[in-house]
Amino acid sequence: MKKILTVILTLALIVGVSVLPAKAKKAESLPIGGLAEVTAIKLPDYDGHVTNRVSLMNSTKAKLFGDADRSGDITAADALYLAKYLAGISSFTADTTFCDVNYDGTVDMLDLAILQRHIAGWSDYASLPFGKELYGSTNDYMPDVLYYESLPELSGLEYAKLNDAQKAVYRDIEAAIESFSTEYIFTDFSSLEELCLVYYSVKRDHPEYFWLANSYGYGKVNTTGNYFLQINYIYDSEAAKDAHAAELRTVLKGLVDHIGDTDYSDYELELMIHDWICNRNEYDHTAASTGMSTQNFNSWTLYGALVSGKSVCEGYAEAFQFCLAMFGINSTVVTGDVHMWNYVMLDNDAYYVDPTWNDDDSNNTVYHTYFNLTYAQISESRNFYSDYSSATSASIHSGSFNYNIPQSTATKYNYFVVNGTYLTSVDSAAMLAAIKEAAGTAYSSGKTSATIEFRFSSKSVCSNTADLNIGNLISSINSSSGLPYYINSCSHTTNTALPYYRLTVSLASR
Repeated sequence: MKKILTVILTLALIVGVSVLPAKAKKAESLPIGGLAEVTAIKLPDYDGHVTNRVSLMNSTKAKLFGDADRSGDITAADALYLAKYLAGISSFTADTTFCDVNYDGTVDMLDLAILQRHIAGWSDYASLPFGKELYGSTNDYMPDVLYYESLPELSGLEYAKLNDAQKAVYRDIEAAIESFSTEYIFTDFSSLEELCLVYYSVKRDHPEYFWLANSYGYGKVNTTGNYFLQINYIYDSEAAKDAHAAELRTVLKGLVDHIGDTDYSDYELELMIHDWICNRNEYDHTAASTGMSTQNFNSWTLYGALVSGKSVCEGYAEAFQFCLAMFGINSTVVTGDVHMWNYVMLDNDAYYVDPTWNDDDSNNTVYHTYFNLTYAQISESRNFYSDYSSATSASIHSGSFNYNIPQSTATKYNYFVVNGTYLTSVDSAAMLAAIKEAAGTAYSSGKTSATIEFRFSSKSVCSNTADLNIGNLISSINSSSGLPYYINSCSHTTNTALPYYRLTVSLASR
């Protein structure tokens, strides 16, 4: 049986049973700032010989793309698969993307040679299982060297939206970033906007590239009129990036230990990861108000959220995206209102999540106001940037656009639906059951308070809190026989614009 998670929140007691006026929460008002402004730097036009000079021979991609049979591990079977492919055995089917060990766009004998050297132990890197079903234990999941900085394209929602020519450039950009190259990446694109689309697709599929700067260089080749790209980094050396990566690996191991070996559903994993990130991170208001600088650039990355424990919305969203990917759950980031949040794929449906505004630093509490919402629901409090197809050139150059985001309507995995607290009317019986369940779970766990979150189908239902009859519900609970606890106080927060209602009760022994 799957373990159902109940969020238990410890808050200060309020003397006497009372319903207090709503208080403004961070989750109910958007910030000023938080999304880094990316600068496109015009480079001198190029007159030389056009060839990509990116170092493509890097062990990270050799590990990942050596997995020819897509088993999650690189073994001798992969060498056999690749050898059969190269021998032209027609009855054998191979995924040529994953056979391209050195990531140069061609599957040839060089790929087989590199793969054989890897399997023979000629290099000191370990294979990386991918997908939660492969992780029997922490040791299985966390090899001696975790190359977390290489999420495969099969988990890249933005990569999947590109055409073949764009995907080829995408792979060139990946290879450059992973090898810390600043060499020009030449393309056949005559449109700067198309180059930007691919560059931002890489950034949005790969939050683990925390060493990217908030700028990039571009220019034209005089002889062809096509654009080239140059990657910029926030660290001045690959060694500095690797030192930060080592710290990040330690934190990621902590997440794996936190999840443990229980066979959770994807929804349960998503919820646990969301709460884990929010509990270890807090919003960096100072960085958001002053903008990115050399002193605070980590606050715009998953490194800031997971290692430093302080980030703006980008850090929250990118940490959430990457940690979900660690367990085989696809997601990506969404932008708008100088803000970033996510959509997550569950059972082939998209759900919108805003971990930044679910994290209330004012009382160290994690809420779920914005957890697995439909497009219409998240749009009640978010303004999406324009789609690439209609965005201005300036917006595309700075990354202030989205690309074919889903207009999702699925509600199956909405937090409130799962927990039975999504109400189409003032349903006293449903509210009573939810309060009793949360209070009972909290009390049996030794907690002295519990918070219950409700979402209503219309604003009118939530507009008059007197109609909710919370006092009567609490009185009913307190008069029930057989309960080991009673409720001695309560408070609430209401947001009729969403509409959302949050009730906190304090508990005492009978």
